[in-house]
Amino acid sequence: MVKLEMRDFIGGDYEKYIKEITKMHMKKYFMDNFGGWSDELCRDKFFKVVANGYVKLFFIKDLFVGYVTFNPEIKEESSYIINDIHVSKIFQGLGYGTEILNIAISKCKELNAKQIKVFVFNENPALKFYKKNGFKVIKNLERSNSCVMVLDLN
Repeated sequence: MVKLEMRDFIGGDYEKYIKEITKMHMKKYFMDNFGGWSDELCRDKFFKVVANGYVKLFFIKDLFVGYVTFNPEIKEESSYIINDIHVSKIFQGLGYGTEILNIAISKCKELNAKQIKVFVFNENPALKFYKKNGFKVIKNLERSNSCVMVLDLN
C-alpha cells in the first residue's frame, strides 16, 4: 500500500473534492431515511466542522484518496465525533479507510479524548467497517434507521 499524504482543508477543497464524494456516498441514505437531500445543508454542516473541528484530506501524489472530519462533542468535551470518512471508490478495499480512521483516532488521543462516537445508518457498509475497527453500538436510533457507535480510548 502506498503511503498517504495528508493535509488540512484549504479554501476550494469543498467544491473540488468533498461535495461530490459526500453526495455520492450519502445521498441514498438521506433519501431513504429522511426523504431528501440538500446540498446546502450538507455544505453548512461541513463548514461548522471546519470552524470547530478538524478536516484532513488524503492524497497519493495528486490523486484524491479521501477525507475525514471530526470535532469535539458539544455536550461532552472529552468525546469527539467523526462526522465523515469517505474514500474514493478506486481506493476502497485497500486499507486506506482504516489508515485514515487510525490517523483520526491518534489525533483524538493527542487531544485527550476519552472516546470517539460516530453515527451510522444501519444499511451503510460503514457499520461493518467501524465494528471491525473496535467501535461498539451503544444506541439504536429507530427514527433515522441509524445507530450511535463508540470507541473507548481508555
